[in-house]
Amino acid sequence: MIRLESEYSQTGGLPKEDTAIIRVLTRRDSRIEVLGRHIGVSLDLFSNTEILEEPLLLVENAQSDGWFYSFLFSSISAKRGRGLCRVEPRHGGGDDIVGVLETCIARKRVVVTLVDSDRLTPISVGNNKMKLVRKANRRSGWPLSVCDTPPCHEMENLVPFPVVLSMQCALNNSANPVLSAICSHEEDSKSFRNRFWHFFDVKNGVVSEKVHKLTADEISWLNEKLNISGISISPDFTDNKYIPGYGSRVVDQLKADPDLQELFQKHVHDIDWRTAFDDFAEGVLPYFMGATKRIT
Repeated sequence: MIRLESEYSQTGGLPKEDTAIIRVLTRRDSRIEVLGRHIGVSLDLFSNTEILEEPLLLVENAQSDGWFYSFLFSSISAKRGRGLCRVEPRHGGGDDIVGVLETCIARKRVVVTLVDSDRLTPISVGNNKMKLVRKANRRSGWPLSVCDTPPCHEMENLVPFPVVLSMQCALNNSANPVLSAICSHEEDSKSFRNRFWHFFDVKNGVVSEKVHKLTADEISWLNEKLNISGISISPDFTDNKYIPGYGSRVVDQLKADPDLQELFQKHVHDIDWRTAFDDFAEGVLPYFMGATKRIT
């Protein structure tokens, strides 16, 4: 406060420079008014809700998803000089995520819900989970509950492929040469968005059970990518696992290895990662900025 007073009180610089200004309203009203960069919040809302508590990050698995997003957002914030970022993960429990969300909204918390899309191509339709989350948000009328999905198949696709290649799960994995050939071709062509790795099922790989459900256009997109490595698939292929995945412990291995974390931080600041995922990351990150430093 002393710094703010000395730097801004005489010039009026703070209200001129800030991108958002919160106005405290004296009336008893539970509504939040948004007019341009001015956000009106009543004293009643401040005192009778939990909007001053740290925002919640609602994910399907608080242990893995929560840690990963906290690490990702903190890494971006530190690198770009945004200040302190703190994420409080909340376990959504998969199919129970809407019920957990409604409980958080009832307490009037700021909530950010992130779910995987499960899309296998950029033209695929996402799963029904995000639709249910958005419907719950609209039904509640609570403006401080937002939701998003990363522009890829699942959270693990946010881990750059070179980082996964350095993990234990990549040792002697027959998917390595296939994915390496495709990724190398895409890098040479300067194609940053909608890369094959972004929609690859990192856990399971390309399996017949899922390919059988794809449309002709989706299979065409997959083959356009797979042909780079001399592979093609058809709707009726019977190989149970045409291209293997890397299992369910990609994030766990990242969490356990400081060297992998350092490599991850290097790659997420590269132009290819930023072009593909910055819109998503920068859209979510502001909700977790401005946390106070804890002194113990």
